[in-house]
Amino acid sequence: MIALFALSFNTGCIVNVDRTNNQIIRLTKKSLDASFPCPFRIIIDNQDELLVGDLQKGFIYRFNAERRLDSAYYLKPHGNFVDTGVNVITPQFRGIQFEKKVYQLKRILASKFFSKDFKDDNIDFVILASRGFPIQMSRDRDPSKPFWFQKSYNSLYLSDASEQVTAVFDLQGNHLFEFGSIGNVPGKFLNPGPIAITPDREIFLIDTGREKIIRYNSAGVFQSEWELPQLGSVLGGASCLGNGQIALLDYSKHIIHQFDPSNGKWNVFPASIKGISIKACTMASDKSGNLYVTNGSDWIYAFNPEGLLLGKSRLPRDWDLNVLSIAVDGQGDPWILDGHKRKVFSVEGIGRLTEKTINHDS
Repeated sequence: MIALFALSFNTGCIVNVDRTNNQIIRLTKKSLDASFPCPFRIIIDNQDELLVGDLQKGFIYRFNAERRLDSAYYLKPHGNFVDTGVNVITPQFRGIQFEKKVYQLKRILASKFFSKDFKDDNIDFVILASRGFPIQMSRDRDPSKPFWFQKSYNSLYLSDASEQVTAVFDLQGNHLFEFGSIGNVPGKFLNPGPIAITPDREIFLIDTGREKIIRYNSAGVFQSEWELPQLGSVLGGASCLGNGQIALLDYSKHIIHQFDPSNGKWNVFPASIKGISIKACTMASDKSGNLYVTNGSDWIYAFNPEGLLLGKSRLPRDWDLNVLSIAVDGQGDPWILDGHKRKVFSVEGIGRLTEKTINHDS
């Protein structure tokens, strides 16, 4: 069950002290009055829209810049055919022809959730309109196979390891084009993972199956690829930095790798303070390409693209946070997905403080 529709804000206050200038700065917490079955990722795009991905149901919920629910999307096969050109060259798959599925995103407008007569024949919906709880599905996704998504202007980018699909859709859910397909040759993938979209809409795909980072142009045409660094088993997403480089979070090792497309080299992002390494659990970039990093519980750090610390803030420990994902809005303020409460909230004010080092003072 999910409750999504009484989108009021609950407010709280965090007091921070700028010890350099002896100023007390109040940060305001605002929570979306919404909860989800199994939320795992949030993003904020260049139009300041907030998207929430739900792993259990395979839904992407899209909130507008005013944080009102606009619509929900789920991946739906549009038709099946055998692609005779697919011939995966690996020992276990040699010579096998794969069935290729063309997908579209099924879009459900928020207004339809309130209709007593609403029904979708493609999946098993149970609508409890009288209570305002919309969606209950009979079949869940495999939680071990995540999907990754990004939004740039009026396009949704999807990388789904469960369905082995990498595609771009418009906001009505119509299929626009694919980038890559399953295979073990340049430009193709075996296990599609995180994606990053540059300001000029180039697409960078992390393929842990072939251990490559693959670049496609804005139309999804393969351009080039490079080897990945030595990674752990769990990744935490990819982001574009302001210097044109790509940040990749290795959640298993709690470090951030930085890739430079101009020379094809990887480096470890210099996220440390006075020589003490930060345990990176989640990350997101803002509209200027600065990188926000959390330790998964009570600290938020902001770095410029070169890894220089811009600011930090400690959140109250009694919030008992399990930070699954972070996103940054147009004001530079972070939004946090708390896995314990399955809630999404913003911390307003941090964006105005990134030129200072902020410490929590309860």
